[in-house]
Amino acid sequence: MRTQMQQRIRLVAKVVPMIWITALFAFLQPYMSAAQTASAPAAPLTRKSHEAQLDNMLMQSTFKIQSIGLPGQPPSLGVVFNQVLDYLSAAQVQGKTKEEQAKEDSLDSLARHYMWATIVGVIGAWIGLAVLIYQTIITRRTSQRQLRAYVLGDSSVIVNVANPVPLYPGQVLAQTDARITNTAAGPGAFILIKNTGQTPAFKVLHWGYICFREYPLTAALPARLPIVGTPPTSVLGPGMTANKMLELNPPLTPAQINDLRNGTGAIYVYGEITYVDAFRQSRFANYRVMYHRMGGAIGVSTTLNFCEEGNDAN
Repeated sequence: MRTQMQQRIRLVAKVVPMIWITALFAFLQPYMSAAQTASAPAAPLTRKSHEAQLDNMLMQSTFKIQSIGLPGQPPSLGVVFNQVLDYLSAAQVQGKTKEEQAKEDSLDSLARHYMWATIVGVIGAWIGLAVLIYQTIITRRTSQRQLRAYVLGDSSVIVNVANPVPLYPGQVLAQTDARITNTAAGPGAFILIKNTGQTPAFKVLHWGYICFREYPLTAALPARLPIVGTPPTSVLGPGMTANKMLELNPPLTPAQINDLRNGTGAIYVYGEITYVDAFRQSRFANYRVMYHRMGGAIGVSTTLNFCEEGNDAN
C-alpha cells in the first residue's frame, strides 16, 4: 500500500510540471510573437527559433524531471522554471505592439496639451476679468465726469471804483457803474457762480475776499480766515446761479486811484467754492480776478480779468 502511494506521488510529480509548463506556453505564445515583431532588426527572432528554444527547454526540464528519484521538486527543476519565467517576462515586455505604444504616446501628448490649454485658458480668463473691471471703472469715471456738478465762477463785475479822467480835452467818456456813486463806501465786486453740471451740488459754500495791492504782486495775498461755527451752505441744481458781493472798505485813497491809473496797483478779488457732488465727492474751485487798467480805462471799465495764478478746480 505504501509502495503504491509512492508510485502515484512520483507520477504526479512528473506529470503536473509538464502540464503547467505546456499551458503557460500556449497562453503566452501570442505575447511572444508580438515581442518578436517589435524586437530590433539587429537581433530578429523568428517563430520557429522561439519554438525550438522552448522545445529544448521543455526537453531539458522533462529530462531532469524524469531523472528524479524522489517525490518533490529538486533544485534543477527550480532553475528551469526561473529560466522559463524570465523568458516569458521578457516576451511580455516586448509584446506591446507599435499601435499600443503609439496610442500611449498619443494619450500622453493629449494630456500635456490639455494641461497647457487649461493653464492658458485660466490665464486668459483672469486677463479678461481684469480688462472687464478696468473698462467698468473707466466707464463709471467717464459717466461721473459727464453727470457730476461743476460749480464755477460764471461772471464778475466791479462798481464804485473811481471817477473817470479824460485822456485829452473834450473826450467824452461813457457813464458806467465803475464811477463813484457812493462816496461813503469803497469799490464793490459781484461774483456770480453757476452749476454748469447735470446733477445738483450739495453743501455749497462760497468764500471770497477783496483787497488793494501792488501790481505785480510782491507778496502773497491775505489767506482765508478760519471758519467759526457751522457756516451756512446751499444746494445748487443744474443751471442754477448764486451771487456774492464783496466790498472794499474804506474807500480808495487818491494815491491808490493814481496807482490804478498808472498800472502799478490793482484791486484783487479772489475766493474759493466748495461743494459735494451727487456722487458724494468733495469738490472745490478757486478763482482770482483783478481790476487793472489792462482791462480798460479806470472809472469806465467794470471788467474783472483773470490773474495768471490762483485759478484751479478738481
